[in-house]
Amino acid sequence: MKDQAIKLDDEQMRRFICDGVLVLDSGVAPELHQHIFDKIQWNQTHEFNMGNNTLPRIAELQQVLDAPVIHGALQSLLGEDYILHPHRALHTSEPLEEAQREMQIEGHEHGPPMGEGSNSNSSWHQDGQIPMSRARYHVPRMAMIFYFPQDTLIERGPTRVIPGTHLQPYLRKSDFPFAFVAQDIKAGTCLLVAYDIAHAALSNCTNENRYMLKFQFMRVSNPTEPSWIGGQSGWQPPQDKLGRFDHSQAWTYIWDWLRGAPHPSTVASVKEIEGWISTLNTIAQQERLDAIYRLARAGHEAVQPLC
Repeated sequence: MKDQAIKLDDEQMRRFICDGVLVLDSGVAPELHQHIFDKIQWNQTHEFNMGNNTLPRIAELQQVLDAPVIHGALQSLLGEDYILHPHRALHTSEPLEEAQREMQIEGHEHGPPMGEGSNSNSSWHQDGQIPMSRARYHVPRMAMIFYFPQDTLIERGPTRVIPGTHLQPYLRKSDFPFAFVAQDIKAGTCLLVAYDIAHAALSNCTNENRYMLKFQFMRVSNPTEPSWIGGQSGWQPPQDKLGRFDHSQAWTYIWDWLRGAPHPSTVASVKEIEGWISTLNTIAQQERLDAIYRLARAGHEAVQPLC
């Protein structure tokens, strides 16, 4: 199946650059997802969480990762030679006690209750860096697949994300209301997400277990040309996006980087440079990130004032 990769198009790439998330149907036969679910159920009942050993224990998962839609999306984002990282995880969400299941959940909550035995984190967070701490990249060098082997309505507690937060160094409470919860997830659905996006589990208000398998992928070479269908023209915003901020300076740079295109310097006045430098200390996410990229585009003219 890997030889039949279905690549992303320009609109999908633009949306990923802005939001850090795409919802993909793996296109694999439903019987496979049920088989995977049954294997997970058996393991959870008779053994313990498989951790990094998930893929060797359930070899059928490779068919999902090799599906043309999934493989093609990863090639589009991380290049033809991307690799699968050895860390992966099974996230379980056990049902809440019956007395808790009537509570109203909207999807933006920070740390809603989880059923006993769950190992999913329902608090908003950005994943740490593996194997060691490192700076977060704005350009796509890492990505994750969140795979759901069962139908997951919102009542069953799908993994949720906050679009656009993959470009933020930290989270604020004001980010939480902008959560995105995929509706009516079908078995075989995968969320392709930026590694640094804020995400969290959600309470399981059904009487059935919910599983999500997380896989990490890495880019191993810088792009020299577009690896998706398109990329022949300059940046333009997507027709629709989910995130609340306008990071057009960053988006333009990321787009050009992904298609191997130069990102030329621009002429800036001393007053403009001084203004951007002063903005670096603000807590306003949009203004600070905009200033960072404008200073970068100013080139050597901004070096001395920054020293």
